[in-house]
Amino acid sequence: MKKILMSLAFTAATVLLISMGKVEVKAAEETSITYEKNIDIVKDYVIDSKDLATLAKSYNKTNKSSDWSQNNDINDDGIIDIYDLAIVSKYIGKNITLEDFSDYDFVEVGQKYSLPSNIRAKLGDKDFINLPIKWNEAINTSAPGKYTHIGTIDGYNKSLTFDLTVVPVNITANNNDLGFVTFDGDYIYYGIPYKAGLYKANIDGSNAQKLANDQAIYVNVLDEWVYYINVRTYDIYKVKTDGTDNTLVSVGDYYDMQIYNGKLYCLDITNKVFCSMNLDGTDKEIFINTEYPHSVNFVDNYIYYTNYRYYYPDFDNKYSDKIYKLNLDDASKTTLDVTYADSINVYGEYIYYLVSPTSRIYRANIDGSNIVKLNNQAVSRIFLIGDWIYYIESKDLKSYNLGRIKTDGSIDEKVIYEHAENVNFRAGRIYYRGRNGIFYTAKLDGTDIKQINWFTLNPHLIAT
Repeated sequence: MKKILMSLAFTAATVLLISMGKVEVKAAEETSITYEKNIDIVKDYVIDSKDLATLAKSYNKTNKSSDWSQNNDINDDGIIDIYDLAIVSKYIGKNITLEDFSDYDFVEVGQKYSLPSNIRAKLGDKDFINLPIKWNEAINTSAPGKYTHIGTIDGYNKSLTFDLTVVPVNITANNNDLGFVTFDGDYIYYGIPYKAGLYKANIDGSNAQKLANDQAIYVNVLDEWVYYINVRTYDIYKVKTDGTDNTLVSVGDYYDMQIYNGKLYCLDITNKVFCSMNLDGTDKEIFINTEYPHSVNFVDNYIYYTNYRYYYPDFDNKYSDKIYKLNLDDASKTTLDVTYADSINVYGEYIYYLVSPTSRIYRANIDGSNIVKLNNQAVSRIFLIGDWIYYIESKDLKSYNLGRIKTDGSIDEKVIYEHAENVNFRAGRIYYRGRNGIFYTAKLDGTDIKQINWFTLNPHLIAT
């Protein structure tokens, strides 16, 4: 009884002080406040006298006290006093309601990721509390798949689920559209198509740091170095991930560059060959000198590619020809019985590709057999990400939608209903150029679209 009377006394004293204007709550009344400490002390979704009475039991306790409770120090000043009581009193009678929870996301294999640490709850009419979430297990992104995590809101009998889809990394997908974004598990590295500058930034494009002034495409990152082709010269450069030691690797006329098994592979346009070299540019070796390799896919110890014939007038065939398989050990080559293939992606037991000039999406077994048409509309460029094939649908010269189709052809849907060019996929997100040269990022299902502060000088022509 004595404890109850003491709690009521504190309640009355606090209300009186507020009414007299002698307690200054350390936040502006007219703006929204978000509390990191939960003022719903008894955790029953309403602020009432029970919360105030429970808090009052710790009155005058400090961070030096043996039974100190950091969670009850609402304003984090090292003492539980009249100011903490005043904050709770301010919300007497207010309910707590949970906001919508973003319960899914996408990452790529090997990506570092943290599940949401809290859920936002509405406190009364306009204020908020961040409520901590405890998850049942740690994140594992070592293998592709969909993983469901179960968590509980700290102190409440409320469970949450979070689905994390881990997708494979497909460098070839990005190289089908300039390869201007790459990822090292923590940061994205990107060149802005048609504008000078190589950058490092957070996954959402924030906190960008310029690493080099060059106009960079086919960006690769390995062992604290970023490798790229400088569009102004088409030479290969590298720079450290902290922006130091910008170095010329190889002079040439290069395109379609990838790093595989510690070596650089790229197309040498001037000499009409596909070559490899060490990461410092030494020991350049010609691998292919009979076709212009295009859409090069590295699978185990082989490369799959089609040719670049239709880009060059000195070739007789107007369109891309066969799909080829080359052994990296002995350079032996197998020609697959697949004709007019372009924009190929190889994963698992299948090859996915466009057929020129009709630009429909097809799938074939890894040996070129069992060819199946997956769609009936003309598209340009395809990007294989997980069990989806993304494509750019060009209805006219001004409008491009980004769509995707299941690898078995079962579902065909639009992802982004607006202009989407220069599309790359990394870190479980889409990066693309919209109208007027503005860049955006979105989840792989087309939600959570955010504008990125990238800029293009000219959306049509590459600077020379």
